[in-house]
Formats: sequence, C-alpha cells, structure tokens
Amino acid sequence: MKTIAQGIAAQIVLASSFLIPVQGVNAADPVAVVSVSGIKEALSDVEYLLEATGTDAFGQFFMPSVKNYLQGLNTERPLGMALSFNGTDFQPLVFLPVDDLDTFLTQVEDTVGEPADAGDGILELQGPETVFVKQKDGWAFVAQHIEALDDLPEQPEKLLGGLYKEYDVAIRGFIGNIPEQYREMIIGQMEAGMEQGLADNDDPNAEKLARAQVDEIKRLFNEADTLTFGWNVDTKNKQIYFEGSATAKPGSKLARDMAATANAQTKYSGFIVPNAAISGNLAGVITEDKATQTKAMLSTFEKSAVEELEKDGDIDSDEMRASAKNLVSSVFKILRDTADTGKFDSATSVILEGSSITIASASHVADGSEAEKLVQDLVKAAEKSGDVSFSKLKFNAGTHNGVRLHEIAIPIPDEEYVSTVLGGELEVCIGADQNDLYVVVGANPVSTLKSMIDSSKAKGAIKASPFNATVKLSPILRFAESVEGKIQVGEIAEMLEDSGNDHVRIEAVYKPNQAAYRFTIEEGVLRAIGQVIQAQMAQNF
Repeated sequence: MKTIAQGIAAQIVLASSFLIPVQGVNAADPVAVVSVSGIKEALSDVEYLLEATGTDAFGQFFMPSVKNYLQGLNTERPLGMALSFNGTDFQPLVFLPVDDLDTFLTQVEDTVGEPADAGDGILELQGPETVFVKQKDGWAFVAQHIEALDDLPEQPEKLLGGLYKEYDVAIRGFIGNIPEQYREMIIGQMEAGMEQGLADNDDPNAEKLARAQVDEIKRLFNEADTLTFGWNVDTKNKQIYFEGSATAKPGSKLARDMAATANAQTKYSGFIVPNAAISGNLAGVITEDKATQTKAMLSTFEKSAVEELEKDGDIDSDEMRASAKNLVSSVFKILRDTADTGKFDSATSVILEGSSITIASASHVADGSEAEKLVQDLVKAAEKSGDVSFSKLKFNAGTHNGVRLHEIAIPIPDEEYVSTVLGGELEVCIGADQNDLYVVVGANPVSTLKSMIDSSKAKGAIKASPFNATVKLSPILRFAESVEGKIQVGEIAEMLEDSGNDHVRIEAVYKPNQAAYRFTIEEGVLRAIGQVIQAQMAQNF
C-alpha cells in the first residue's frame, strides 16, 4: 500500500516527464492546459464514489496511506500543467501548490530520488526522467529543462481559466495557439489518408463526402477557439458527468452555426415521456453545406444497400429484387428531401410498464404522404413475400387532429419469446400529415398516439436540446424482473425507485459561440453498479 501511495504522489511530480522534451516556455500563451481542482476536493470525491458504489470499505484500506504521502502539498488550491510553444517545440510546465516542499519531496524520494541542488533555488530530481523543481510564492514549478524555470508566471492558476471551478479534472486545448506548421501537418496526413482510401472507390458521392469531412476538420482548425474535456463529481446533485465542449471564434461560420443550433425547437414534446425507460430527441437546423454533405452520405449508403441487394442470394426472383431496390430508393429519397427542408426534428420514448412495452416516435419529414406510401409499399411487399401475415390492416382508418391514421396488427405465435412482452399480436398505429410521421408500437397504440399528438400540438414548438437521450434504469429492471423473474433484479429496482436518481443522460447544450455534450450518471446508477460488482465478487470468492 505504501508503494501505491508513493506512486500517486510521485506521478504528480513527474507528470511532465513524458511529454516532448525541449527548451524554453511561454506559459502566457499555452497550447493546452491540464487542470485539477485540488487535492482535498479530489480525495473527497473519491470517498464519495466509494460510498456511492458501496465499496467504501476498500477505501478505508488505502485512503489513509494516499493522504499521508501527499503531505506538504496545499490541498485547498488547484494544480495543473501548461503546455506551450517556444517557437520551435513544445514545453510542459507543471505547477503544484505547496506548504512544505521538503516534506512532500521526502514522501516521494523512493521514486524520484534525493533532490540535488542545481543552483538558484532549483532542485534536480533523478527519477525515471530528470526534472527540475523551483519553489516560488507557494508554488512548486516542475519542468524538464532548467531554462524553463527562468521566467515563471506570478499566478499560474490563472492559466487554467477557471476550469478547476467547473471540473475536478479537465484538459483544454487552445486551437488558435497551435503552430501553423503542426496544423498543416495534421491536415496533410488526413488528406493523404483520404486519397488512399478513395483510390479504389469509384463512387463520386463517397469522394464528395470524404472531402466534405476533411473540409469540416479544416474549418474546425481555422474557426474553433478552444476544445475542452472535463470530468466532475457533483456531490450536491448526486451525479458524475463527463463533458466535451468547443468554442468558436466570434463572427466565424462555426459560431453562426452554433448560434442557430442554440435556438433548436421541437414540436413533438408529447413524445418525450417523463419517467420513460428511454426517451430522447433530435432538433436543429441543417445549413446548406450540411444538407449537401448529408445527401452525399445518404447516396453513398443507398448505393451500398442496393449493391447488397444485388448480391443477396435469398431473393429468388427479379421482381422481388426490383421491388426491394425501389423500397430502398424511396427511403433514401425521403431522407434526402427532408435534409433539403433545412431542419430536423424527432422525438422517441420507450415506455415499460410491468411486462408491457410501448414505443412511440414522431419525426419531421419533407412530405408525409410519401412516407405513408412507403409504409403501404412495405406492407404490400411483406404480404407478397409470405413472410409476414396481418391480423389487422386498415389504411386510412380515420383522422385525428388533422393526422391520417393507419392501423396494423401482426399475430405472434405463443411459442415466440416476444409474445411474453407483446401478447398475442404486435399492434402498430401510424399517423401522417403534411410534414409529420408518427409511429406507435405496443399496447393500445391508437389511443396512445392520439394522446401524444394532442399533447404536442397543444404546446406547439418549444425550445429543446439539439440532442438528448435519457435512460431510466428502474423501469428497465422492473421489466426484466417481470419477464425473467429474477429476485435480485427486483431488489436493485426497488432501491433505485426509492432513490429517484437512476438516470443516465447524454445531452447537447449549444450557446452562442459554444457547443457542449455532457454524459451524466446519477448516484442511483452508481449504487446499482456497486451492487453488481459486490455480487460478482461474492460469487468469485
């Protein structure tokens, strides 16, 4: 345990040893920074995670030793690293808040060796890599070359730009500070890879798509200001999250795209069901260049799908093959036409109640009547193939709130596993109007669809996340319990229901000049993971 704790402490000192070794540093204009919120907060977060996952007994075994070997460091202030460019190469500079540097170095002496006096208040450490340390104004600065300690920042924490207040650990890259020759080198390598990949591909759409993707990366290098990746343990809200974000240079096209997406709206709020097992939405604008890129990608996919149909040996007639190819073409035409509308909007929920499942979805389309015709063609093709039979087939079964309704039911044999969930038949209700396509699969699909349409139209278009996906664990476990009858699953579900914080989320947040994606895990999910780990360990021992 002593070795582990010493290793953690030593890595703080040696963090800069494995980056590009050069001379000189210009910390005022870093290419990248690494931020750690502070040792006290980091240790507190570790203890919280151990408690949340039910593994705090393990923490009691090693945490005291870790704390002991961090003596001498100031635990309240942040620590970090700045990676800068000196005109020819990169240079890392680590800065640690210290109360007593000698005490800290004594703790890690077994790893980094006894400090040697290098003059001018600088210490040399002969560990796996030689580093130099200089103390100034309550900070210990660590560099790979002694010259890098000549001109040290007065308040190094300002280099972190407040990252330590937002995240426990974060990395931020300053795209504009990357030297031009390095940016050109990266882009050149990508273009060379693209050319090599296209060498044996005669699809003009594939080439168009590949070049558009490279152009997007070029634009990112030219128009992005910063890229940030952060991790945080949010003990107040009882969750952890990972976040990646980008900021754009003001006035750039990237900034305009971000601003447009920040105003995303959805008119399908009724299809985002609170406490659904799974729910999510997509909403936003499709700029002209994005539409061109999207259509090229769809055409490439269409060509591949048609080629697969040509080679499919299970299709036993030219008529069936032609019908399948027509259906594929219809699907991709609808998608391309929708891209041309300049927006996308969809919402979906998976609702689990007991052993029943209902899936409801709504999507913006360029022409609802074309989508209806596609559904009818799919049904006719299935009937003709003989692979699917229908116990109900009612096109134009009625209208509701301006939406044309179609009802379909497919019988399910009792011996099929899916019959346990869906009962004797799979019921589907499809709705369409001018620019909307609705689908509900499961129990009572007609009444469910009508209710969701009414709810959506009553609220109208409302502000929405450009992308959101939420999974609620407790109904999924209850569903598994009802189908499989496993007691332990039910016990975990009950624990999650009591806690109420059993979600996993991925959400996009756009602001002027900024786009961020956050992945969140709530405490209840951590506790469930801990129970699974403990149960697995109990089985192994």
